[in-house]
Amino acid sequence: MSCGNIGLSRKQRVFVCVEDTCGTLKFPTASTDFILSAGNAALNQGTTFVDSLELRDTLDVLAQFQNATGPATWTIPMYLRMTGTVGTTEYPQGDALFQALQGSRKAATVATLNGGVLATNTTLQIDGISNKQLPEVGVVTIGSEKIYYSSLTQGNGATTATLGGLTRGYNSTSAADATDDSLVTLSSIFYEQDTSSPAVSIWIEDDHLTRGLSGASCNNCAVTVNNEGAVMFTFSGEGMEMVWAGTSALATASSASATTIYVDDGELYKAGSYIWNETKEDNNGTAGYEISSITGNIITLGTVGGIDEAWAIDDVIKGYLGDETAIGTAIESRLSDIYIDDVATKTRSMDLTVSVPKTYLNDEVGTEFSESYVEDVRSITGSLGLYLRKADVKYFTEGFNGTQKELVVSFGDTDGYRMDLVMPKAQIEVPEISQDGAAQTMSVNYKALGSVGEDSLGIVLR
Repeated sequence: MSCGNIGLSRKQRVFVCVEDTCGTLKFPTASTDFILSAGNAALNQGTTFVDSLELRDTLDVLAQFQNATGPATWTIPMYLRMTGTVGTTEYPQGDALFQALQGSRKAATVATLNGGVLATNTTLQIDGISNKQLPEVGVVTIGSEKIYYSSLTQGNGATTATLGGLTRGYNSTSAADATDDSLVTLSSIFYEQDTSSPAVSIWIEDDHLTRGLSGASCNNCAVTVNNEGAVMFTFSGEGMEMVWAGTSALATASSASATTIYVDDGELYKAGSYIWNETKEDNNGTAGYEISSITGNIITLGTVGGIDEAWAIDDVIKGYLGDETAIGTAIESRLSDIYIDDVATKTRSMDLTVSVPKTYLNDEVGTEFSESYVEDVRSITGSLGLYLRKADVKYFTEGFNGTQKELVVSFGDTDGYRMDLVMPKAQIEVPEISQDGAAQTMSVNYKALGSVGEDSLGIVLR
């Protein structure tokens, strides 16, 4: 039997969901929003005070005045986990974070064949493209055949395109002829960059504490790949207002349908959080009971109809997030490939940092918490670690010349699901040379650039 009530660091659950209204906290869905964090997720928000300038015959500060609350900060580390059938509504773990990072998840895209195609063709033309731009790489479906393409020729927003570098009969389908005007459907999940990004609600449940954050933005994502472990994504950002719920006991019995409850310590909770009666296992049909206000030790619930059944003195009342459903399996780092201008390149390691900073507006008089944020300049940088081979000396020339190359980082099993990080214009920098034991090594830094705007990085699942 435990002799203490200190929370365990390994006991943590994380949920993230896209908000319907920016800044309005949204309760998560167990089957789609759970993230199995790979290390402890962090969420913090504090407030600041300024000293009074009033003078008396003392060296002491006589008072402090509270400022408007600045944005919260958060970090969520996770492995890349994928599942389901690409092209359906089954998305990877952290789907909401990928949307918040990039700006959007592309809606279904359809087109038609521009001319017939044979089962042996390695290029195809399409027209009538809906939803504007296709991803630089991806999978399309024609009839019962899935076709992977590794190159795309399409003007910005054009409704016609040429798909090249085709792998016919992709993902265990069979190559087949198709006639002119046959329906072509994009079967890849495409996270596309945008000038604005959706806000997400973040929920973290620790041993004795459940926290929620409204109006959260994804400002940064770091990706690390080597030949060990699993592919790690570390997301971080800011948010508007944090709420919390601790663990207390019911001080006075409450009858069924009651909309207020009396707990031993109301300071353990904040309005906006969700609670349940753990003793009775009463969770409002997995929806939890939302706290609308707290006065002393009296909690008022915003749930229509009140509590489902009578609650007794000493029942345990704690924060609630519901059950979770883990998504897919973690993708091992060794099952990764890196392509430079469509040529497979042997690397020892790869790291990528996507920075999309936000400025939270909290200087308007009359607002206690930020109510909106604006996007700032995007920056995408990284490095490739390689052994120095004879042919690699060319990177010195390319670095000095500022050469731009297409860089594709591909994660996953070739017989299963894959995620591609596509940078059409990665500008190479002059390498740095070092030694690792008997071998010479080099590190090549790069920066991803845009061509016509919002196209410096595409994230595609196939």
